[in-house]
Amino acid sequence: SDGRLSIGSTGHKNLYIGVGLGGSSLDAKSGFVGGTIELSKIDTYIHIREEPGIEPDHTLGLKLFALELRLDYMGTSVLMTRVSSLDVTLRDEWKINRNNSGDAFMPTRRPAVIFLHGDLGWDQLQIMISKSTTADSLKMFYKLEEFFSQQFKSSKRVFSSFQPRTKTNSFRKKNNRKRMEGPWTMNQSALSDARHHRHWQKVLAQVAGLQLGSLRFSLPSNGTVLGGTMELHGCNISLACFHGINFKSKSWALFSLKEPCISFATEAQEVPSVESPNTCDVHVVQTLTISLGQQQEQHARHHSMATVCKLSRSVLFPPQFKSLQEWFHYAFANSEIDEVDRFPSIERERTEQAAEGGSRGRSTSSTTGKLQDHTHGREVIFSLPSLQLHLKTEHLQTAKTPDVI
Repeated sequence: SDGRLSIGSTGHKNLYIGVGLGGSSLDAKSGFVGGTIELSKIDTYIHIREEPGIEPDHTLGLKLFALELRLDYMGTSVLMTRVSSLDVTLRDEWKINRNNSGDAFMPTRRPAVIFLHGDLGWDQLQIMISKSTTADSLKMFYKLEEFFSQQFKSSKRVFSSFQPRTKTNSFRKKNNRKRMEGPWTMNQSALSDARHHRHWQKVLAQVAGLQLGSLRFSLPSNGTVLGGTMELHGCNISLACFHGINFKSKSWALFSLKEPCISFATEAQEVPSVESPNTCDVHVVQTLTISLGQQQEQHARHHSMATVCKLSRSVLFPPQFKSLQEWFHYAFANSEIDEVDRFPSIERERTEQAAEGGSRGRSTSSTTGKLQDHTHGREVIFSLPSLQLHLKTEHLQTAKTPDVI
């Protein structure tokens, strides 16, 4: 971990905190709920920069080299997933026009802009599920919830025995009465705003005339543009759905995406109302872009960027694998666009490091050598080439809430 801090009496503030972790492992066995979680090379950082007379800048980031997860219920694997090169960034953007004058409103005038940008990227995301994954996951959740609630109640009972009883019965009845009356006294205007998707009005009212500590002047009372972007992009998304209650089924379906990207952007601004001169409407612009194979290089038209395939194993007996690397290699062996062998296996790297150091640690018998070749029956059901979908919407919400439900 590292960090630095610089603070001045004039309002200068520069803070950076970084925390790293080489690796972490959690293994649970011999119970209703079990599994393994493997983490490798985690880097998190926070950067806060505030200078007098300059718009603030805040950044939050997370980088993860690899993550492997396996969940077991009653000794049977119900979910296997892993992701590599995960990169998450969240930052804000402030732009304030200091030469703002009190002239008449113009559609292109932006006296202040406040954006929040989010970016989520990865290299490979691979998931294996079966017919019982959803049901078993709910059972695992209820088991864990029951366990932790019992632990919390027992701990609360132990700690409460050491404290004197200061609350009377009348005080408890009064609190219970308030809790019962709370839902019935909910603001009806809030329900109406939620019904008509009027989410920006309260936020715009909060930032109107906002005074920042690093700036000598406040934000304008109206005309501030609020919004942001959220982008999700990766190299591969691979999903294997087994036709059975476990991963030993004879057939399964593969859903594969190459270079998927989803980008969402939104902007909201108050504009003078046409119906009422002294009020403001809210103009909202939203843009959604979905693409396949549009990130790195130009692909040929006959190359598939998304496929749905049915695979059937050619051998009679089901597999008996122990490591996630072997399971994913078995499930996606005949896939053309998934490239599962390119995934940086955490267990394999740990075994190689233990072998180089001469230590006898936990290892597997087959991940250090060459993986077994599998010849499955493959049937392509659906495929898509490189494509892009662009959707843009514009909303004008009047100052008065509509009467139509």
